[in-house]
Amino acid sequence: RRLIEHFACNADFKDWMLFMHPDQQQFVDADYSGPAKLSGVSGSGKTCVVVRRAIALAEKYPGEKILVLTLNRSLAALIQTLVEKAAMESIREQIEVLPFFRLCQILLEKFEPDNCRLYDDVTWKSEEHIDEIWREYYCCELNNTDARVLQRLHDSLISRGICAENYIREEFDWIRSAVLPSERDVYLRMERSGRTYPLDENFRRELLEGLSCWERKMRFVGVTDYLGIANALFRHVDQIAPMYRCVLIDESQDFGTLEIRLIRRLVAERENDVFLCGDAAQQVSFKHQNLTDAGMTVHGARSHRLELNYRNSRQILEVAHNMLVDNLSEQMLISRDFEVLDPKYANFGGPVPLLLDAASPEQEFGAAVTFARLEAEANPAAKICIAVCDYSEHELEAFSSRVQLPILNGEAKLDEGQVFLSDLENTKGFEFQCVIIVNCEASAIPNPYAPQDEAYRDLSRLYVAMTRARQQLVISCRGTPSPFLEKQMFRFLRCTWSSYLGQGTELHEIDPPQRLEELRENPSAGDFLNLTGERYLYDIRAIGCPSTLIDKLRNLITGSSRSVSGNPTEWRTISQALKDTNANVRSRQAFGPEGYRLFRERFIQAQRES
Repeated sequence: RRLIEHFACNADFKDWMLFMHPDQQQFVDADYSGPAKLSGVSGSGKTCVVVRRAIALAEKYPGEKILVLTLNRSLAALIQTLVEKAAMESIREQIEVLPFFRLCQILLEKFEPDNCRLYDDVTWKSEEHIDEIWREYYCCELNNTDARVLQRLHDSLISRGICAENYIREEFDWIRSAVLPSERDVYLRMERSGRTYPLDENFRRELLEGLSCWERKMRFVGVTDYLGIANALFRHVDQIAPMYRCVLIDESQDFGTLEIRLIRRLVAERENDVFLCGDAAQQVSFKHQNLTDAGMTVHGARSHRLELNYRNSRQILEVAHNMLVDNLSEQMLISRDFEVLDPKYANFGGPVPLLLDAASPEQEFGAAVTFARLEAEANPAAKICIAVCDYSEHELEAFSSRVQLPILNGEAKLDEGQVFLSDLENTKGFEFQCVIIVNCEASAIPNPYAPQDEAYRDLSRLYVAMTRARQQLVISCRGTPSPFLEKQMFRFLRCTWSSYLGQGTELHEIDPPQRLEELRENPSAGDFLNLTGERYLYDIRAIGCPSTLIDKLRNLITGSSRSVSGNPTEWRTISQALKDTNANVRSRQAFGPEGYRLFRERFIQAQRES
């Protein structure tokens, strides 16, 4: 035990990842009569077990192929590096490490050789990212109004303070992870496990129509997403024959039912066929998962746990685990597969976690980058990660180029740098001497525009990022920290960034990452007064708009002008409607007393500022 703790504090990252404890080794060497599952707390060495077990199976079955799968491209690259370090060359040739997306691409290149350019997350036609294509589709841009079928649900969601664009995209993922394209009518009546906003049958029919249009849009522009590529591959499921002797799945909690059904086809049913490794507390996806429905029944004798944390100092694990327990929701507890494993703490200690306050976004990002580089200079062997809350991988990519830091997106290699940038989700599977979590404030995490009962996914993301830190954890915010941390504040040393870094440190401010709207150079992103009602309702500032006002905005501010008896009753833009209703009492009648009151309350201050 003391040797393991020494490795945790002093070893090279890859050496530490491959050091085995007897409790882990037993699952490397075990033989199972069918699919087996290993659950483990964060830092228990699950990825290490997967790597070592893949090598052991390759040795057990000479000349036969062993597949290691994960969803995260960065994690797949890391596992490949670990295999190359730990295995002899002859064994390495037997082991294939792939992210699931790439596996689907390889198979679709075989089944649909003429369509291979369709199956990427960046369109070959315009180099647009899938996030940009989604925004284009959802907001009915470029004369494509297919997504208007979703507007009734959109209005219902935003009137209740929910970001409809994100929620509907997540619902599309849930649908495609749960049922086959040919069986989607089942969705009209099925229980939506993990989803809390009620959807009647009419809403569900509209969602299925909108999903069909979204899939058509992706095919047209030559792009796809994770669930899209899985559904495309499932069209050829009967042609998928066993290709591997064994399949090992790392971070299995984030694979959906449909994906696991596809994986089941890759390997014949026999001993040591499938090994699933994961932690339900780290589930961040919006997918339906039922192993039995996926044909992957794991009997109790083949289900095991790892409870000893080898990675984190006691100080870090205490704050992360207690934060998780403090915020457990009913949705987490009723899940058939969710189980919070109580970790056994390693005895090694480290610095008290830091909670540092910034005066502005520019100061916060500048301070985080400065601190990370100072830590790297002080310890040239250290690996450091700046993880950013409430930003997507795509939004962070341009920022990473600007600050000249590699981003964990599947391209970066840990050997080629010291300081890395990441969103919360892509930190999964990695570990760093120091993790700095930026933008961890009440207005960012949990997402204020998501259903409160589904905040547990943001909780899982934050827990994942916190537990990547081996020795030093820094939480950064501006003002009020995330409410997830409320009961654990006493475990932090709290001060300002400027005080902590000291007067001798030159602190350069850095502009924060740009949002998707800014990356798309949308000229209407700032001036919403010149939008139609429909366009405004796609803006994040419309979230929380009362349903009465939503109806008036859609029907009265249409992009066309109309008057009755010389009185304006329909408008091109919000600004024109404000001007006319302010000057003309008869024009107000189009809104009605309550509608006009809500209209003025929402827009009049913005007009004055403009």
